[in-house]
Amino acid sequence: MQHSDVRSLARQRRFSHIAFPVFAVLVFLAFRIFKGYRIAQLSSVRKEFRRLMGEAKGPVVICPNHLTMIDSVILMWALASPLYYWSNFHRLAWNIPAVENFASSRLLRIVCYLGKCLPIDRQGGTEHIDGLMEKIAHLLSIGESFMIFPEGTRSRSGRIELDEVTYGVGRILQSADDCTVLCVYMRGDKQETYSGIPASDDTFRIRMELIRPGNNNRGLRGQRDISLQIAQRLKEFEDEYFAQHSISIGGAANVFASVDR
Repeated sequence: MQHSDVRSLARQRRFSHIAFPVFAVLVFLAFRIFKGYRIAQLSSVRKEFRRLMGEAKGPVVICPNHLTMIDSVILMWALASPLYYWSNFHRLAWNIPAVENFASSRLLRIVCYLGKCLPIDRQGGTEHIDGLMEKIAHLLSIGESFMIFPEGTRSRSGRIELDEVTYGVGRILQSADDCTVLCVYMRGDKQETYSGIPASDDTFRIRMELIRPGNNNRGLRGQRDISLQIAQRLKEFEDEYFAQHSISIGGAANVFASVDR
């Protein structure tokens, strides 16, 4: 990767850190006050995230399921407090949103830049994708966290489709040394299928686990196998969610349920 790209990423990170307090306030107002979103067992979720980040050795790739256009923002809000991110800014994950979702708006382009985003053009050629992968590998090599959806796009069925898993996360993990994956399953109680924005007054339930996908294959086969391992763990979380959710939202046996905050 060119030295100019390294400087550009460092500059983007610096501006993101400076702008973070403003973004944190705006996200809180938008999610908690305006939309009425709640995170089940919020204090426990954040405590678990801090514990897992303390256990992680090397860079961390966060791999969630994908149902709405703002999943990544909701997750970052849910997983840790603003104070934690301010002190541990490398744990505020970078993202790769699709260009077509914000390219037409100058304001959204600025928001994405300050929100630690690297845009991806799904119609871009090999040079564009290779350059993006080099940037991701560099960020991981200096300890930054990264978020990528194994499914690549929002699930049209509202459930994890193993046949739709992409190679992207596998390629990233093949190029990163000593990388840990944080599998995160999140679902709102009102979320039946995919959508742009979650319904107002929804409660989100989260389950997470650190894993280290193992594979001896290289190339596309190895990338596919790694991606599938991650997606299969997310699918197990999803199966648990629906099995336990049908019992009782608030039952002690439900690992997804608890007092909402």
